[in-house]
Amino acid sequence: MPARSRKQKRQIIADDLFRIAIVSDPQASPDGRRIAWVETRLDQERNLYRAAIWIAQSDGGNRCQLTSGQHR
Repeated sequence: MPARSRKQKRQIIADDLFRIAIVSDPQASPDGRRIAWVETRLDQERNLYRAAIWIAQSDGGNRCQLTSGQHR
């Protein structure tokens, strides 16, 4: 039996929800080599959402955050 199947699954907890990123508005570059998208996360301390524009190569490489801000 593989080691990972012996691991017990844990229950989801409230803190897990704060780590979820909402990904929206994906846009491909004209040549198709890069993808940009908006990633929104909850800032638990300040009780607000923060949005950022990200860009990466279309194969997933060289991921880079371009901006950051409050409540999209």
